[in-house]
Amino acid sequence: MVQRKRSDARSDVGEAVKIGAAACALKTTPRTLRFYEELGILAPGRTLGKTRSYTKEDIERIEAVQHLTELGIGLRDVVELATTRSRSRTGDTASRKVHRQLEDMHRDVAAKRKQCEDLLSQIDAAARLVKECFGCEEPPRQGKCKACPVARNVENVQLLRLIWDQDKPGGPTR
Repeated sequence: MVQRKRSDARSDVGEAVKIGAAACALKTTPRTLRFYEELGILAPGRTLGKTRSYTKEDIERIEAVQHLTELGIGLRDVVELATTRSRSRTGDTASRKVHRQLEDMHRDVAAKRKQCEDLLSQIDAAARLVKECFGCEEPPRQGKCKACPVARNVENVQLLRLIWDQDKPGGPTR
């Protein structure tokens, strides 16, 4: 995933700009911006010649979309969140729907955060154990080194099951 500073695009776009300049500033493509427009996420203005014209506010809206999708929020959910108010008859209806969407998003992100925290713990444990093998002269195969800290903990650290050779018939050889 490419990380970008949120202010990058805004500093590149002062006045309203055409689609190519907006896409460049946002590190995306004109097709993506047109797609967002088709989905109802974005409604750029038009010049007299019908050319799309993106304002600072349009750019900031797209940045919000990019940020959410980069963090794993589905585009369907982003579209729903971005269009609920305009599709609602009253402020009460809109705010209740948006609030429900935000609560759902919070619950989903909290679950993903828990998964990320668990993975970080797995990575830390695996890294500590692998580091103990620095300088080992034995072949990196299960059973070759009786004192191997990784081999002793492969059942305790799930990530090690992926990276450590299990010496299974037909498995990869090195």
